Amino acid sequence: FVSAYVKSGTTWTQQIVSLVTAGSNLSEISKIPILQRVPWLETINVFSGEEATPTVAKLKDSPSPRLMKTHLPYRMLPKQAREGKGKIIYCARNPKDVIVSRHNMSLMDDETNTTWQEILKTYLSSEPGFWWDVVPEYWRHKDDDNLLFI
Repeated sequence: FVSAYVKSGTTWTQQIVSLVTAGSNLSEISKIPILQRVPWLETINVFSGEEATPTVAKLKDSPSPRLMKTHLPYRMLPKQAREGKGKIIYCARNPKDVIVSRHNMSLMDDETNTTWQEILKTYLSSEPGFWWDVVPEYWRHKDDDNLLFI
């Protein structure tokens, strides 16, 4: 698993892990969209060309190493991952930088006219699931044999 709080470096980490598992063959992996190389656990497989299938069902029969990304809190990861089967790379980022990144992303979205104040208010008033709920949960598992906290 490549796991991170939203806007914390998930895509960078996906690219690095994907490249390492492909034997550093950039020309080969660049031919495959990142969501196919490292599908998102919480979504359905929209690239399959058939009726949408949950990512987990598609990965079940895939050859190793199977890569997937998630923004789920640690407690919501599949039981096998929490029990030490498979590897988890958790990418953490300063919450200030997360909020700035989210704001910058909103500026690129033509349909959103969200101000800095609105984004900051949303992040500071978020229900459980905000940075300080999710990141410390992974931090408590930083010494687990199957988790790399970066």
